This record gives sequence, C-alpha cells and structure tokens, in this order.
Amino acid sequence: MLNCIVNCFLLFLEFRFRSFNICQSSINHIIILCHKVFQDFEYCFALEVENQELLYHFQSQIKIDSTPKILKLFICVLNFNYQQISPSLAPKDIQFVSFTFDDVRLSSGVEWLLSAFQAQNAKFTLYPIAQNLISAQIRNIVHIAYINGHEIGSHSFSHQNGYFDSDYWNGEINESLNMLNKITNDTNGQLNNISYFQIPIDTKRQNTYGFRAPFLKVNEDLLEIVKKTFLYDSSTHFDFCRIIKNRADCYYPFTLENVPKEAKPEFANIKQHKILEIPISTFIVPPYTLGFNLQLKYGKIIYGGDWTCWAELNMSAEEFNIIIRYTIECHMNGNKAPVVLGLHSDYYTEEFDIENPQMKSNYIQRQQALLDIIQYCNELNLKIVRMDQLAAWMFDNTE
Repeated sequence: MLNCIVNCFLLFLEFRFRSFNICQSSINHIIILCHKVFQDFEYCFALEVENQELLYHFQSQIKIDSTPKILKLFICVLNFNYQQISPSLAPKDIQFVSFTFDDVRLSSGVEWLLSAFQAQNAKFTLYPIAQNLISAQIRNIVHIAYINGHEIGSHSFSHQNGYFDSDYWNGEINESLNMLNKITNDTNGQLNNISYFQIPIDTKRQNTYGFRAPFLKVNEDLLEIVKKTFLYDSSTHFDFCRIIKNRADCYYPFTLENVPKEAKPEFANIKQHKILEIPISTFIVPPYTLGFNLQLKYGKIIYGGDWTCWAELNMSAEEFNIIIRYTIECHMNGNKAPVVLGLHSDYYTEEFDIENPQMKSNYIQRQQALLDIIQYCNELNLKIVRMDQLAAWMFDNTE
C-alpha cells in the first residue's frame, strides 16, 4: 500500500516538473532521488535550498520568477553527480584536512598558531589581508610563518565587501601580490627571481599559489583575473553533501573548466579554466550530544566557518569541538572528500575577547578546542596539508 502511494506521488511530481519545462534527464534524476528519500527518511541533502544564488541558474532555465516550495525541495539536486571527479582520484585510504585562516589582523593569533602547529608537526594556510601587512609586526610574523613552511595566499588588498568590476579587482590583486612578494620572495634574506611568490611543496610542483575572495563574494570579473594569476581559488561554500547518519559524500575540488552544474552561475559561465576550485567545507552538526539535540539548536549544517560559530552563533568551545570532529568523521565515513576548515586566526587571541565581551567561550578555551581538533586528526593519521599541497595533489592525480 505504501509503495502504491509513493509511486502515485512520484507520478504527480513528474507531471508537475514537466509543467515547468525541465528536461527529462533532470526529471529522471529527481525521481531516483525521491525514491531514496522515501526509502530512508534519515537521508538528507546538506543544501541551502533557500539560497537564491543557488536557485538562480535553475529559475532561469524554467523561466519563472519564483519557485514553488515543492520544486525548491529538489531543484538544487538537478543533475547532481557525486562522481564528478575521476574515481581514481578518490583516495580510499587518505583523508585530507586543511586548516585555513583568513584576515590576520592580529599578530598574536599567528604567533599562537605557529606554536600549536609546530607541536603537532602540521602546516596551515594563511590568507592575510595584504593591507594588514603594512604593519611591521604583522608582516614579520607572516614572514616567519612562511619560512617555517606554511602557505601564504591572497585575500585581496583591502578586503572590501561587494561585487566589483575587473579594473577594481586588477588593482586589488596586484597590490596584494606586491605586498606578498616582499614576504614570500625573501627567504632568509635572499630574493627569488620568480613571478609572484614561491611556496615549497612536497610534490612535483615547485610553484603554487591561491586566492580567497573577501566575504567569499565572487563574480565573473574577479574569476577572469584569478584564473590567470593563481593555481587555485577557495572562495565558495559549494560543498554539497549527501548525508546519511554519520556519512557524508561531498564534492572534491573541481576545475572550473569542468564545473558542476550546481555551481553558482558566475562559475558556470567561465569556460576553459585551468584553475582548481577548492570548496570550504560546511560544518555538519551531529544530532543528540551534550544531553540535547544540537541540530535543533544550530540546524544540520553550518556555513561560514568559525565566523558563524564564534561571532554569529556564539557557541561554546565544547560545541565547536564536537561539530568539527563530527564533520571530519562524516567525511571519513563517506567519500573522503577533503575537509577544508575556514577559520580566522584572530578569534584565538585575548584581544578578540576584549573586543567581544559577550562571548560564551574565552580565547584559551577556543585555542584548546582547535588544538584538540589538530590532535584528533593526528591520532587518526589523517593528512593535514596546506591548500597548495592539496591543489598539487589534485592536479597531479587527475587523469
């Protein structure tokens, strides 16, 4: 009886989808996904279905101004393909984790990171706002990070919030790289005669560099410049996951010349890129823990990295620790897509507490939470890598 009801409902869905002129292949894919949903009620997609940017592409396809709720439930999974990376790329025994830190407004945050990661024999990636490097104190600590084997990427020069034209981005990126050159081209006082900057990596590639857009806001003008300048970009939360219990199948990094159809329109419009897009991982919230349901408190997924956790949700350090561990666990149990943690070094300083007295956690607790996560990765023999190492591995293993 239940199967009969389900089949009737799916026929109704197919009829409704046809009325919106959606192609048959997309309809077939949706129907298959519907079957899976009915077969396992714990099956869910970590998709922000209300996000208008994600819906824009499909709304333009079916030529309507607004999308019915019944269509919104499935519209983001049209043509969704979990095997967009060659199967030979999926590491069966390797789980990559990258710790990335934006902005760098305070030198004390990087000082602590250097100590914490050295103790764990691990490396991280910094995306400093280049304007902050005018300060000799911040410039020096970033230089120390670089010569100790950590990666320095670009996060623009002035970190303005908005979508700008190509002239603006040309100036921002050039100014940013001019400032970064003073740090990364000067290793132990000796200048390297190379373009932009050199980052030593443990692979065949000798030069690599990355970009992260301020506020993760990208448009076609920006990407046209980024693709000519950098090896990889990491400016999106395009990290759709299929989550069943404690298993998550997420997207691997992808080249923008072969962008998945679910990506934002500005990515889909760019052709013939040879640049890697490395999505920032969404945090996956476990259900019952700490004596209550964390999902009821924070939802099933969290976008925005630790900014959302600390500044917006004001969660405790214990909650943060549990959520990040669970995110890593879900990736490990799933298709082992790389975990890219979007973090901010400033949040692990005493100065941040002084500026934000309303915080539930203090900087010592936040430091300990992050240190516990690094230790957790090492205990499980996960591969903690810089973003340039991850990008190089992806390119070198692409068929």
